[in-house]
Amino acid sequence: MTVHSIRFQIILWHVIVLSLTFIVFGAVLYHTVSRRLNSDLDALLLSKAAGIRDAIDSAWDGEKKDAAEAGIETNNKTKSQNVRFAKTVKQWTSDASHESLLSSIDVGIFDSGGRLIASSARTPGAVLIPATLNRLDFNPQGEFANSSASLSPRTKIPLRALTVPVEENDRLAYLIQVISPLTSLRSFLRHLKVMLLFLFPFVIMSSGLAGAFLAKVVLTPVDKMIETIHRISAENLRLRVKVPDSDDELESLAETFNGMLDRLEQSFSSQRQFIEDLTHELKTPLSVLKGELEVTLKKLRSAQDYEAILHSSLDEVNRIIQISENLLLLASFDSDTMSIERSPLDLAELLPEILAEIKILAQQKDIDLRLASRETAVVQGDRAKLRQLFLNVLDNAVKYTPPEGTVTVDVSRAPGYAKVTVADTGKGIPEAVLPRIFDRFFRVERNNSQVGFGLGLPIAMAIAKAHQGRIEVRSTLDEGSTFTVWLPLSGGQAALSSPGS
Repeated sequence: MTVHSIRFQIILWHVIVLSLTFIVFGAVLYHTVSRRLNSDLDALLLSKAAGIRDAIDSAWDGEKKDAAEAGIETNNKTKSQNVRFAKTVKQWTSDASHESLLSSIDVGIFDSGGRLIASSARTPGAVLIPATLNRLDFNPQGEFANSSASLSPRTKIPLRALTVPVEENDRLAYLIQVISPLTSLRSFLRHLKVMLLFLFPFVIMSSGLAGAFLAKVVLTPVDKMIETIHRISAENLRLRVKVPDSDDELESLAETFNGMLDRLEQSFSSQRQFIEDLTHELKTPLSVLKGELEVTLKKLRSAQDYEAILHSSLDEVNRIIQISENLLLLASFDSDTMSIERSPLDLAELLPEILAEIKILAQQKDIDLRLASRETAVVQGDRAKLRQLFLNVLDNAVKYTPPEGTVTVDVSRAPGYAKVTVADTGKGIPEAVLPRIFDRFFRVERNNSQVGFGLGLPIAMAIAKAHQGRIEVRSTLDEGSTFTVWLPLSGGQAALSSPGS
């Protein structure tokens, strides 16, 4: 496995994606937990401060009631100036030190001048003189601050403090400061961070193993395909890769590759058959040429004999040239290099011209060649190419129609298409060979003789396809054959021939 292999890339990207996912997840988790714990602590301090304020106010109200019963005046002084209030606060703080209200926190009560009135601090140095006391914009809801207390020169405890002012007659009466150690909170966050850092190498290792397993599962069918492909050669094109029943891209890849092999096999088979047929077709005229030349050279002959032999040789040369030209024409259609010059062309005018040329061949066999109907059918096509198409189809019909037979041509319009039908009264084409009549060099044997080169119909089909058309054939033995040429109508004619027009 190299660094450029798909297997390595799958493992690498799997590790990278999972690692980044874990990092993002860990960062979000740590931040969320930290924010939530700090928020909960602040909420706890606010709740404790409110409870302490209510408890002190209740204790002071009770003290004022007792003082009034004893005839002692307490309303002429504010809380911060009242000695009895300071004693009440100290007494309440002392009594509440062991109650749940002050559990887990330290409390400091300050007068309006910042002097400590009472404290329940269990941590030395935990109660702080509010640094915000002299600020005019002191938040009436209270202010949070982080600090620390020293247990020893090397040991400090982090603290979270909330200082809340209590007003009386729109003036500051006293301040409540509640303080909670951050030791447990930060210890928990530190352990969470260590745990996430400890899990990171494990995530990398596990994601690498998972990526390797995933790559193996995903690429096993590909490895089997590669193994099969290595065994495929020009002599063994029937071999196919196994298509996995996975309904995914690999199944599509295997089916696509097998389809390519089908086309290659068909192409190789067609090429092989083409070469064999071409060799057979060229062998006959070349053998005739060779035989005639050999006979000519054996002895001196008269001028008439030489002339006859030269005419015969010229016929064979023309036969070879015609085969070559037809093959070149088909090759140009196969490679899409044949230029088609399109222009409006009415088949109802073109077909009578072609019938006039074919009529000479039909008269030699006393065949009735007729144009049954002629409906205007305008197509966008190459006049020379379409002329060759219909000449080949009509020539084929005349050749395979016995003497005194009939060849009927019909020109009409169908929805979107021009339809040209050529029907003959020949012996028909066997159903078994009907699909092959458009193959190159294929000829239907008639009375143990073959006519032509077997290229006329393939050329006609190639021209029809080049015009986005097609040729269909129906045939019944001893009754005849019907060839139907379909060509797209030009714009206006197509609209006129559409269904419902």
